[in-house]
Amino acid sequence: MQNRTAELESAQSETALLRERIQQLELTCAQTEVAKNEAEWMRQTLQAELGNVHIVLEQKEASLAQQETNLRESKERLHTQLSNLQNQLAEKTATPGSKRWRNWRHALAEIAVLEERIIQLESLHNEVQATAASEVERIAPGISIRTGSMAGESPRKGRGRPTTPSCDRSIGGES
Repeated sequence: MQNRTAELESAQSETALLRERIQQLELTCAQTEVAKNEAEWMRQTLQAELGNVHIVLEQKEASLAQQETNLRESKERLHTQLSNLQNQLAEKTATPGSKRWRNWRHALAEIAVLEERIIQLESLHNEVQATAASEVERIAPGISIRTGSMAGESPRKGRGRPTTPSCDRSIGGES
């Protein structure tokens, strides 16, 4: 009986330990269930926050895309305006410049025509001088003979026509 009593006490002791162990497991199981529920709640909360973040991100991406579009359009408008202003400036500076250029070219053309006319007049003048000189040389002997015979007849001897060399100067145009 003692054996049995010892076995019984041992069995009771084991049963108590097992009950205690079961209580601990039940407590752990309850704690695990609470932790699981909290984790599920946190997962759902985080999932909702992530959904909100996705929505905000999409809104910001759409806003950024709109800003990029606006920036690109503004850049194109400014580039067009700059190009127009450059063209206007070029027109304003080119118009008087081209008018000046045309006036300058016209003046140069007139100068060239006048220079050609001067050359022609100088050539004509030289021809006239040469012709006059040859004519004077051709008629000079006859004039000097006549002036010599007229000099004796004229009462105003020093006031008559000049002699051949001075006549040559006045007709030939030695300047």
